[in-house]
Amino acid sequence: RLTIHLGVAFLIFGGLIWAALDLIAKGSDADEGIPPRPLRTLSWAAVFLVLLQILSGGLVAGLDAGFVYNTFPMMNEYWFPPELGQLSPWWLNMFENVITVQFDHRIGAYLVTLLTVWIWFKARSVSVSGATRMALNLVFLALAIQLGLGIGTLVMVVPVALAVLHQGGALLLFAAVVHLAFRLR
Repeated sequence: RLTIHLGVAFLIFGGLIWAALDLIAKGSDADEGIPPRPLRTLSWAAVFLVLLQILSGGLVAGLDAGFVYNTFPMMNEYWFPPELGQLSPWWLNMFENVITVQFDHRIGAYLVTLLTVWIWFKARSVSVSGATRMALNLVFLALAIQLGLGIGTLVMVVPVALAVLHQGGALLLFAAVVHLAFRLR
């Protein structure tokens, strides 16, 4: 339930960012043109995937899943640990099996990274405004910071200060992808 609460908070946060950007944009004369539709779609996919990753992180924190398998990139010597999917019914594993929850959060990080890199390269091949390019670079920077914080939090066995910075990094990354989606609207 706390993860649902977290998700609603992030949706409100995203709406506030959008409204603020809209108010700022109304005072500007700059015409950014219409970005390519695939880029807009990918930016919304990034917003959705980052939000899903944040929800996954909420489950990791709630279950203390960061205290198991504190190696990277493998989970000890496993790419797929033997404890994955041991609960029955199968869907409980995604919410209550600490190993599966941590594994899902790792996979989510890989997917967010791949999508961000894809958007970044796709945007470089088309003409976008300077503000959009800066928003894109901010997403890339926020992702790099968040990955470093996440890996550091894991391998150092969840020091509170680093874990809090990782949670703050989630805010930063989400704000950055919402900003990008706004710029590509």
